[in-house]
Amino acid sequence: MAKPSNTKKEMQEKEEAQLLDLAVPLLKNIYKEFVIDEEQKDKPDKAIFLLKPPARFGKRKSKPPRVGIEITTADPSGYLSYINERKVDKKIIHAQIDEAIESGIAPERPLKKVGNRIYHDWIYEGIKEKSKKHCDYVGSGGFDELILLCHSDVISINSKEFYDGLNDWTDYLLSEDNYPFDKVLFVGADNKAIQIYNKIDKRKVAPAPYKYQGDVITTIQFGMIPTGVTWNYKKTASADPIIEPKITIVDRGEAPTTR
Repeated sequence: MAKPSNTKKEMQEKEEAQLLDLAVPLLKNIYKEFVIDEEQKDKPDKAIFLLKPPARFGKRKSKPPRVGIEITTADPSGYLSYINERKVDKKIIHAQIDEAIESGIAPERPLKKVGNRIYHDWIYEGIKEKSKKHCDYVGSGGFDELILLCHSDVISINSKEFYDGLNDWTDYLLSEDNYPFDKVLFVGADNKAIQIYNKIDKRKVAPAPYKYQGDVITTIQFGMIPTGVTWNYKKTASADPIIEPKITIVDRGEAPTTR
């Protein structure tokens, strides 16, 4: 019997490839032309070869500069433990899909719903521990620069919480930490990518106090919505989820396990 193709590792590699694709336009703005190193799979997760490297790399006649890319999430582990599909969820999810297909009616309740309490250091706290991996990657001797590509299913780049302070505070806190990665790129829940830190251009002055400190951003999974049906988004979004979390609002470090 053939081995199933959807192993955890393969799914992770697929997600990393998708995130890299989303970041390609931004990477081209930073590094110009490049090709992906298809051999690079781990430690770090991806790498690119620069075809027209910036002047800081100097002139080279041999192998082009190579940039390593570590990919991670900025979202809290407690949030991820609930919102990601788990074995315990599968029966409920399949039942919801079957009901939606058979009835042709949109569900009146979302599949999952949980809030995240946001602070000025929300992204920083999600990625700061990744700095420990930088030394090992440098020690391998195979990279001219190393960047961190982080992403979130909670925060969108177009959201007021991000562009009106969270991006600046993340830059400042990483700068204060002398974060070792050359650059940090962020892919938001809206699939847009932006650079939020540059080691050679650190932010030295603290931003204004974060005006959304303690606000809550709610993430909703609606489940299967039949095509061609009319449904009330606000009514469904306001209802309790089918798969309820133990706590409805996640402060980083808390786990909203299923009731």
